[in-house]
Order: sequence, then structure tokens, then C-alpha cells
Amino acid sequence: MNTAEKNDGASLQIIYAGSGDAAIYAQSTLIGQPIINSIEYSNQIKSPTEQYEEYESSNQHRGFLFLGLGAFTVIGFLFLAYRSSKRTGTGIKDYFDRSDFIIMVQPIMFFGVAIYHLFFATSSLPPFGF
Repeated sequence: MNTAEKNDGASLQIIYAGSGDAAIYAQSTLIGQPIINSIEYSNQIKSPTEQYEEYESSNQHRGFLFLGLGAFTVIGFLFLAYRSSKRTGTGIKDYFDRSDFIIMVQPIMFFGVAIYHLFFATSSLPPFGF
């Protein structure tokens, strides 16, 4: 830009493929304008490999979370069935009816999502986190 008038602004995008330790500075002389405001990114810029590894790690955490939720739901359901059968004096298999089997679909869905996140989910992240 050749001329900057009062209250003009600029937006600058820099794509840098070097090391993350490099410092980038802007310097300019603008007649009649205040100094350039410097904005610094306070976090560490992660490499594409680090971003991918972080994504994979969070994917595994999600998978184990859903696996735990599925196991907890099955154990809870069986515990309630056992407790009810002891109270009524019937066997545990007499506790189940069609509506209970519909409820048992929930842990199957949890297990399915867990298997997906643990074994099949792939990264759809663009490079460099943009």
C-alpha cells in the first residue's frame, strides 16, 4: 500500500513453513498515523504432526469414554434386573420384556460409537490447523 489515510486499516496473513521458533515482526512508517499495534499469539504453534497426534489422542479418549458408558449401562441394567428379581422372587430372565430389550439398544450404540472412534475414525483436519 502506498498511502494510508487516517483510520485506514490493514489485514495481513503470513504463511510460513519454517520452524515454529521464528519471530515475525512488522515495521512501517505511516505519516500522521499512530504506531502499528502488535498482536502476539500466546500459545505454541503446533506442527501438523503434533496436531494429528493430538486429534488421534482425543479420538481414543472419546472411544474409551463410550466404551465405559456402554459397560456402565449394561452393568447398571443387569444390577437393576437382579435387584428386582430378588425383590419379586422371580428369576432374572423373567425380569426382561420387550421394552427392556429396546432399552438395551443404548449400550449397543455406545459400543458401536466406541469401536468407530477406536478403530475406524480418521482425521479430516486440514493441514496447519486452519
